[in-house]
Amino acid sequence: MRQSLIPVKKSIEYFYSLIDDIGIIQFVHVNRKSYRHGYAVEDQARALILALRLGDKKLADRLVKFLLDCLVSESNMCIIKSHKNELLKKNDFTTEAAAEVYWALAEYYSEFEDVNLLKKLACLKNGLDKTGYSRATAYTLLGLVKLQDKKGSLLYAQKLISLFKKNSSSDWLWYEDKLTYANSLLPWSLFEAYKLTTDKEILKTAEVTIGFLLQHLEKGGVPVVVGNRDWWRKGGKMAL
Repeated sequence: MRQSLIPVKKSIEYFYSLIDDIGIIQFVHVNRKSYRHGYAVEDQARALILALRLGDKKLADRLVKFLLDCLVSESNMCIIKSHKNELLKKNDFTTEAAAEVYWALAEYYSEFEDVNLLKKLACLKNGLDKTGYSRATAYTLLGLVKLQDKKGSLLYAQKLISLFKKNSSSDWLWYEDKLTYANSLLPWSLFEAYKLTTDKEILKTAEVTIGFLLQHLEKGGVPVVVGNRDWWRKGGKMAL
């Protein structure tokens, strides 16, 4: 095996080591699974996307079952399962987690076209349509692109563009009044939307905002992550 592929192989092996018959565990302590925190729904969504990339249909099916178990209704989603496979926090509809689930299930549907799953996606999207959260909007947009929903993609892309127009200035080219986590998700979702819609405003906004990130979050070719002690607020200094 080529030397450059060894870290990738080890990362994939580690990924599988965190999975059992229920799903992927939420936390580990060094190399021991911490079962008392259970299994988070958004972790299963991310794991599903990776399972699809790896071509592991068996694992993907197991993770889809987990996600569908958690969808109580369009405005009610369980976000945690216990180590006994019991649903916890049944009335906690967290829009960002729900949007990640929407994206992951859309990825699955784009490969296997399960009609019943399409109905679940429509139900889940109804609960997301009123969201004003940037990341929830971006995750939903990625799902809409996967579903080849041009009209929906244009609508959700416009939500991000509206946030950009509201919060940006000559020296702050961003969708919010602060930079926090998963920042590249926002322009990335617009780039993906542009591929489907070919809308020039979508492309321009994606290019401007990814340029802003690259200008400020890279020093000497090394990525510089925004620190979570106070993030980076517009007009202030970036936490390292």
